[in-house]
Amino acid sequence: MRNFYKRLNIKRTLTDGQALGAARECPNKALRDDADFVFSSKTRKAAYDNLNDTLVTIGRLRPSLGLSHTDKWSGEIAAEYTDPSYQDKPLLPDLMNRLDRASKKKAAREKEEAQKKGWIWWPIIIFGLFGYFIYVDSQSSSSSSYQPKDTFAQKHQAHSFPYNGKVVNLTRRDAVAPFQIKTQAGQDYVIKLKTLSERDAVIVYVHGGRTVNVDVPMGRYKLYYASGDTWYGNTHLFGPDTAYSKSDSQFNFQLQGNQYMGYTVSLYRVSNGNMNTRSIPRESF
Repeated sequence: MRNFYKRLNIKRTLTDGQALGAARECPNKALRDDADFVFSSKTRKAAYDNLNDTLVTIGRLRPSLGLSHTDKWSGEIAAEYTDPSYQDKPLLPDLMNRLDRASKKKAAREKEEAQKKGWIWWPIIIFGLFGYFIYVDSQSSSSSSYQPKDTFAQKHQAHSFPYNGKVVNLTRRDAVAPFQIKTQAGQDYVIKLKTLSERDAVIVYVHGGRTVNVDVPMGRYKLYYASGDTWYGNTHLFGPDTAYSKSDSQFNFQLQGNQYMGYTVSLYRVSNGNMNTRSIPRESF
Protein backbone atom coordinates (compact mmCIF):
# COMPACT_ATOMS: atom_id res chain seq x y z
CA MET A 1 0.00 0.00 0.00
CA ARG A 2 1.22 3.48 -0.85
CA ASN A 3 0.91 6.64 1.20
CA PHE A 4 -0.66 8.94 -1.37
CA TYR A 5 -0.32 11.96 0.90
CA LYS A 6 3.41 11.37 1.23
CA ARG A 7 3.97 10.65 -2.46
CA LEU A 8 1.86 13.62 -3.60
CA ASN A 9 3.52 15.82 -0.96
CA ILE A 10 0.16 17.05 0.36
CA LYS A 11 -1.25 17.43 3.85
CA ARG A 12 -3.64 14.89 5.33
CA THR A 13 -5.84 17.79 6.46
CA LEU A 14 -6.81 18.82 2.91
CA THR A 15 -10.49 18.63 1.98
CA ASP A 16 -11.66 15.79 -0.27
CA GLY A 17 -11.84 18.18 -3.22
CA GLN A 18 -8.37 19.59 -2.62
CA ALA A 19 -6.85 16.10 -2.32
CA LEU A 20 -8.55 15.01 -5.55
CA GLY A 21 -7.34 18.14 -7.34
CA ALA A 22 -3.77 17.52 -6.20
CA ALA A 23 -3.95 13.90 -7.37
CA ARG A 24 -5.11 14.93 -10.83
CA GLU A 25 -2.17 17.32 -11.19
CA CYS A 26 0.40 14.61 -10.47
CA PRO A 27 2.77 14.09 -13.46
CA ASN A 28 3.21 10.38 -12.67
CA LYS A 29 0.36 8.69 -14.58
CA ALA A 30 0.26 5.48 -12.51
CA LEU A 31 0.22 7.38 -9.22
CA ARG A 32 -2.26 9.91 -10.61
CA ASP A 33 -4.71 7.21 -11.76
CA ASP A 34 -4.53 5.24 -8.51
CA ALA A 35 -4.91 8.30 -6.27
CA ASP A 36 -7.72 9.65 -8.47
CA PHE A 37 -9.60 6.34 -8.15
CA VAL A 38 -9.39 6.46 -4.33
CA PHE A 39 -10.00 10.19 -3.82
CA SER A 40 -12.90 10.43 -6.31
CA SER A 41 -15.18 8.35 -4.05
CA LYS A 42 -16.06 9.39 -0.51
CA THR A 43 -16.50 5.75 0.53
CA ARG A 44 -13.16 4.61 -0.90
CA LYS A 45 -11.33 7.66 0.49
CA ALA A 46 -12.79 7.15 3.98
CA ALA A 47 -11.71 3.48 3.98
CA TYR A 48 -8.25 4.41 2.65
CA ASP A 49 -7.79 7.23 5.19
CA ASN A 50 -8.71 4.91 8.05
CA LEU A 51 -6.11 2.30 7.04
CA ASN A 52 -3.52 4.90 6.05
CA ASP A 53 -3.80 6.69 9.43
CA THR A 54 -3.36 3.37 11.21
CA LEU A 55 -0.21 2.55 9.24
CA VAL A 56 1.19 6.04 9.84
CA THR A 57 0.68 5.60 13.60
CA ILE A 58 2.32 2.15 13.54
CA GLY A 59 5.20 3.54 11.49
CA ARG A 60 5.82 6.17 14.17
CA LEU A 61 5.26 3.86 17.14
CA ARG A 62 7.70 1.12 16.08
CA PRO A 63 10.88 3.26 16.04
CA SER A 64 9.82 5.06 19.23
CA LEU A 65 9.72 1.64 20.96
CA GLY A 66 13.00 0.55 19.41
CA LEU A 67 11.39 -2.15 17.26
CA SER A 68 13.35 -3.27 14.20
CA HIS A 69 11.84 -4.47 10.94
CA THR A 70 10.47 -8.02 10.90
CA ASP A 71 8.90 -10.22 8.24
CA LYS A 72 5.54 -8.80 9.36
CA TRP A 73 6.69 -5.23 8.81
CA SER A 74 8.86 -5.15 5.71
CA GLY A 75 8.89 -4.38 2.03
CA GLU A 76 6.84 -1.54 0.56
CA ILE A 77 4.73 -0.87 3.67
CA ALA A 78 7.75 -0.61 5.95
CA ALA A 79 9.59 1.64 3.50
CA GLU A 80 6.50 3.77 2.94
CA TYR A 81 5.36 4.25 6.52
CA THR A 82 8.37 3.88 8.84
CA ASP A 83 9.28 7.30 10.28
CA PRO A 84 12.82 7.21 11.79
CA SER A 85 12.38 10.76 13.12
CA TYR A 86 10.24 9.30 15.90
CA GLN A 87 13.07 7.05 17.17
CA ASP A 88 13.85 9.26 20.16
CA LYS A 89 10.33 10.59 20.74
CA PRO A 90 8.24 9.25 23.64
CA LEU A 91 5.26 8.51 21.40
CA LEU A 92 3.58 5.87 23.58
CA PRO A 93 2.60 8.27 26.42
CA ASP A 94 1.20 10.66 23.83
CA LEU A 95 -0.91 7.88 22.32
CA MET A 96 -2.20 6.90 25.75
CA ASN A 97 -3.18 10.51 26.44
CA ARG A 98 -4.98 10.73 23.10
CA LEU A 99 -6.87 7.51 23.82
CA ASP A 100 -7.83 8.82 27.25
CA ARG A 101 -9.12 12.09 25.78
CA ALA A 102 -11.08 10.22 23.11
CA SER A 103 -12.61 7.96 25.76
CA LYS A 104 -13.69 10.95 27.84
CA LYS A 105 -15.22 12.69 24.82
CA LYS A 106 -17.17 9.55 23.95
CA ALA A 107 -18.47 9.26 27.50
CA ALA A 108 -19.53 12.93 27.45
CA ARG A 109 -21.37 12.46 24.14
CA GLU A 110 -23.18 9.38 25.43
CA LYS A 111 -24.21 11.25 28.57
CA GLU A 112 -25.48 14.20 26.52
CA GLU A 113 -27.47 11.91 24.21
CA ALA A 114 -28.99 10.11 27.21
CA GLN A 115 -30.04 13.44 28.70
CA LYS A 116 -31.65 14.52 25.41
CA LYS A 117 -33.57 11.25 25.19
CA GLY A 118 -34.82 11.78 28.74
CA TRP A 119 -36.41 15.11 27.80
CA ILE A 120 -38.39 13.53 24.97
CA TRP A 121 -40.78 11.89 27.45
CA TRP A 122 -41.95 15.18 28.99
CA PRO A 123 -44.24 16.33 26.15
CA ILE A 124 -45.68 12.81 25.93
CA ILE A 125 -46.56 12.85 29.63
CA ILE A 126 -47.96 16.39 29.49
CA PHE A 127 -50.12 15.87 26.43
CA GLY A 128 -51.20 12.35 27.38
CA LEU A 129 -53.29 10.53 24.82
CA PHE A 130 -53.09 13.43 22.34
CA GLY A 131 -49.35 13.01 22.14
CA TYR A 132 -49.76 9.25 21.83
CA PHE A 133 -52.09 9.58 18.84
CA ILE A 134 -49.66 11.96 17.12
CA TYR A 135 -46.86 9.47 17.65
CA VAL A 136 -48.87 6.54 16.27
CA ASP A 137 -50.00 8.55 13.26
CA SER A 138 -46.46 9.66 12.40
CA GLN A 139 -45.22 6.08 12.68
CA SER A 140 -47.93 4.65 10.45
CA SER A 141 -47.55 7.34 7.80
CA SER A 142 -43.83 6.63 7.38
CA SER A 143 -43.93 2.85 7.63
CA SER A 144 -44.29 2.40 3.87
CA SER A 145 -41.42 4.69 2.96
CA TYR A 146 -37.70 3.93 2.92
CA GLN A 147 -35.80 4.52 6.17
CA PRO A 148 -34.07 7.91 6.70
CA LYS A 149 -30.36 7.84 5.92
CA ASP A 150 -29.17 8.19 9.53
CA THR A 151 -31.49 5.42 10.76
CA PHE A 152 -30.58 3.18 7.85
CA ALA A 153 -26.82 3.59 8.39
CA GLN A 154 -27.21 2.63 12.05
CA LYS A 155 -29.01 -0.60 11.18
CA HIS A 156 -27.03 -1.69 8.12
CA GLN A 157 -23.32 -2.18 7.58
CA ALA A 158 -21.58 -0.70 4.55
CA HIS A 159 -19.56 -3.12 2.39
CA SER A 160 -16.85 -2.90 -0.21
CA PHE A 161 -18.29 -2.43 -3.69
CA PRO A 162 -17.76 -5.46 -5.99
CA TYR A 163 -14.69 -5.36 -8.20
CA ASN A 164 -14.83 -3.17 -11.26
CA GLY A 165 -16.27 -5.00 -14.27
CA LYS A 166 -17.86 -7.88 -12.35
CA VAL A 167 -20.56 -9.51 -14.52
CA VAL A 168 -23.45 -11.73 -13.39
CA ASN A 169 -24.98 -13.62 -16.31
CA LEU A 170 -28.46 -14.86 -15.38
CA THR A 171 -29.39 -16.22 -18.84
CA ARG A 172 -27.25 -19.39 -18.99
CA ARG A 173 -26.33 -18.34 -22.54
CA ASP A 174 -22.82 -17.62 -23.77
CA ALA A 175 -21.68 -14.02 -23.37
CA VAL A 176 -20.30 -13.09 -26.78
CA ALA A 177 -21.46 -9.54 -27.67
CA PRO A 178 -19.28 -6.56 -26.67
CA PHE A 179 -20.65 -4.03 -24.18
CA GLN A 180 -18.61 -0.98 -23.12
CA ILE A 181 -19.74 1.14 -20.15
CA LYS A 182 -18.28 4.54 -19.25
CA THR A 183 -19.12 6.20 -15.93
CA GLN A 184 -18.56 9.50 -14.21
CA ALA A 185 -16.43 9.80 -11.07
CA GLY A 186 -18.09 10.34 -7.71
CA GLN A 187 -20.49 7.39 -7.63
CA ASP A 188 -20.44 3.67 -8.33
CA TYR A 189 -22.94 1.96 -10.63
CA VAL A 190 -24.97 -1.24 -10.91
CA ILE A 191 -26.14 -1.77 -14.50
CA LYS A 192 -28.93 -4.20 -15.36
CA LEU A 193 -29.90 -5.51 -18.76
CA LYS A 194 -33.48 -6.77 -18.65
CA THR A 195 -35.39 -8.75 -21.21
CA LEU A 196 -38.40 -7.12 -22.87
CA SER A 197 -40.53 -9.10 -20.39
CA GLU A 198 -38.70 -7.31 -17.52
CA ARG A 199 -36.65 -10.30 -16.39
CA ASP A 200 -33.11 -9.63 -15.16
CA ALA A 201 -30.60 -10.96 -17.69
CA VAL A 202 -27.20 -9.39 -16.93
CA ILE A 203 -25.84 -7.35 -14.02
CA VAL A 204 -22.59 -5.38 -14.29
CA TYR A 205 -20.80 -3.55 -11.46
CA VAL A 206 -18.80 -0.48 -12.47
CA HIS A 207 -16.68 1.83 -10.32
CA GLY A 208 -17.21 5.55 -10.75
CA GLY A 209 -14.87 7.22 -13.21
CA ARG A 210 -13.95 3.91 -14.86
CA THR A 211 -14.63 2.29 -18.23
CA VAL A 212 -15.29 -1.43 -18.51
CA ASN A 213 -15.46 -3.73 -21.51
CA VAL A 214 -17.50 -6.89 -20.96
CA ASP A 215 -19.33 -9.45 -23.05
CA VAL A 216 -23.06 -10.17 -22.75
CA PRO A 217 -25.39 -12.77 -24.30
CA MET A 218 -27.08 -11.92 -27.57
CA GLY A 219 -30.61 -10.60 -27.28
CA ARG A 220 -32.78 -7.50 -27.08
CA TYR A 221 -32.67 -5.74 -23.73
CA LYS A 222 -33.76 -2.72 -21.75
CA LEU A 223 -31.11 -0.92 -19.69
CA TYR A 224 -31.53 0.05 -16.04
CA TYR A 225 -28.95 1.37 -13.60
CA ALA A 226 -28.59 2.37 -9.96
CA SER A 227 -25.89 4.65 -8.56
CA GLY A 228 -24.60 5.85 -5.20
CA ASP A 229 -21.47 6.19 -3.08
CA THR A 230 -22.01 3.84 -0.11
CA TRP A 231 -22.60 0.16 -0.87
CA TYR A 232 -24.84 -1.87 1.44
CA GLY A 233 -25.00 -5.06 -0.60
CA ASN A 234 -27.25 -6.44 -3.33
CA THR A 235 -30.44 -6.17 -1.27
CA HIS A 236 -30.22 -2.49 -0.31
CA LEU A 237 -27.73 -1.35 -2.98
CA PHE A 238 -26.63 2.19 -2.00
CA GLY A 239 -29.28 2.61 0.71
CA PRO A 240 -31.70 5.55 0.86
CA ASP A 241 -29.46 7.63 -1.41
CA THR A 242 -29.64 5.20 -4.33
CA ALA A 243 -30.59 6.89 -7.60
CA TYR A 244 -32.52 4.61 -9.97
CA SER A 245 -32.68 5.27 -13.73
CA LYS A 246 -33.83 3.65 -16.95
CA SER A 247 -32.95 4.18 -20.58
CA ASP A 248 -35.77 4.79 -23.05
CA SER A 249 -33.82 2.89 -25.72
CA GLN A 250 -33.71 -0.81 -26.46
CA PHE A 251 -30.40 -2.58 -27.06
CA ASN A 252 -30.19 -5.39 -29.60
CA PHE A 253 -26.97 -7.38 -29.18
CA GLN A 254 -26.77 -9.55 -32.29
CA LEU A 255 -24.62 -11.34 -34.81
CA GLN A 256 -24.23 -9.61 -38.17
CA GLY A 257 -22.34 -11.70 -40.70
CA ASN A 258 -19.41 -13.03 -38.72
CA GLN A 259 -19.26 -10.14 -36.22
CA TYR A 260 -21.02 -9.71 -32.90
CA MET A 261 -22.55 -6.25 -32.63
CA GLY A 262 -22.63 -4.44 -29.27
CA TYR A 263 -22.92 -1.00 -27.71
CA THR A 264 -21.01 1.69 -25.87
CA VAL A 265 -22.97 3.45 -23.11
CA SER A 266 -21.82 6.64 -21.36
CA LEU A 267 -23.70 7.20 -18.10
CA TYR A 268 -23.21 10.96 -18.16
CA ARG A 269 -24.15 13.80 -20.47
CA VAL A 270 -22.30 13.90 -23.80
CA SER A 271 -22.71 16.20 -26.79
CA ASN A 272 -24.81 14.67 -29.57
CA GLY A 273 -25.77 11.79 -27.29
CA ASN A 274 -28.59 9.54 -28.51
CA MET A 275 -29.69 7.83 -25.27
CA ASN A 276 -32.37 9.40 -23.07
CA THR A 277 -32.74 8.27 -19.48
CA ARG A 278 -35.27 8.98 -16.76
CA SER A 279 -35.56 8.40 -13.04
CA ILE A 280 -37.63 5.46 -11.84
CA PRO A 281 -38.89 4.31 -8.42
CA ARG A 282 -36.94 1.79 -6.42
CA GLU A 283 -39.57 -0.89 -6.99
CA SER A 284 -39.10 -0.73 -10.77
CA PHE A 285 -35.40 -1.61 -10.58
